[in-house]
Amino acid sequence: MSKKKLTFEEELARLEELVERLESGELGLEESLSTFEEGTKIARGLVKVLEKAEGRVAKLTEDADGFVLEPFEPAEEA
Repeated sequence: MSKKKLTFEEELARLEELVERLESGELGLEESLSTFEEGTKIARGLVKVLEKAEGRVAKLTEDADGFVLEPFEPAEEA
């Protein structure tokens, strides 16, 4: 049986859950290590997704001289 592929947002929520568990200080050593390993794996996957998205955004950015890589700057929160 194959595992359902989680969305970026679902993976990020899982990572946040793992961080909260680690920060709680209630886990034993083995469970802490296992949780940390899972979190590290998720974080690496999220970085890959973000890098791929950044590449797509760069390809869509164009000026008069052709395509130009411009850093993405998110809108400031109100």
